[in-house]
Amino acid sequence: MLFVWYGHEGARPGWELPDELGTAVPTSWWTRDVATHPQEVIENIVDYRHLAALHGASAREVAPPEIQGPFLRLHLSFGVERHPRAERLFAGTRQEVLLGGLGILLTRLPLPRFGVLFHLWSLPTPIGPWESRLRCAASCTVTDRRRFPGPGILRTPLTGIAAHAVRRAAVELLEQDIPIWNHKRYEPHPRLTRGDEMISRFRRWARQFYPDGGLP
Repeated sequence: MLFVWYGHEGARPGWELPDELGTAVPTSWWTRDVATHPQEVIENIVDYRHLAALHGASAREVAPPEIQGPFLRLHLSFGVERHPRAERLFAGTRQEVLLGGLGILLTRLPLPRFGVLFHLWSLPTPIGPWESRLRCAASCTVTDRRRFPGPGILRTPLTGIAAHAVRRAAVELLEQDIPIWNHKRYEPHPRLTRGDEMISRFRRWARQFYPDGGLP
């Protein structure tokens, strides 16, 4: 992955990329252009309520969010009630989500009982007014070699297949979001209810990335 800084009026980079981006190499990729703003793509992860209505899933915070300047870290547990096989696979797993600016969303998904760790990237890049190129990528790393005996040359195809499967599952969810992104209207002051507090917190955090303090 190649990251390029684009600052307002030629401003120099204001922060460094997080170390987590260098801990895994994606082996499965997907790209799609969508008619939306990168902030809308990133905000999707904190809009917990839409998960049940649209994806048949749920999310709960297992630890408070952490804000560290341009980084926002979430600690979540996901349920996939509509897909029993996925529900059994991911039951009890804790996912760490890192937001870096408005162009990086990295999810770390450990599966200790299988001895692997997945990294899943969602990377929206603006290509025009309210147009973004969304890239989704995945990798799989062996964390317990006792479950994968034998030479590393045999593990590589297996982890590649696993990364591809997780990336395809993620894209299935994204493809449910895309028609909404392509047609929804951005509300600068949405009517939020109990359970939507994270959206307000996310938007306050996101203001730092705009010269005028927010998305118009």
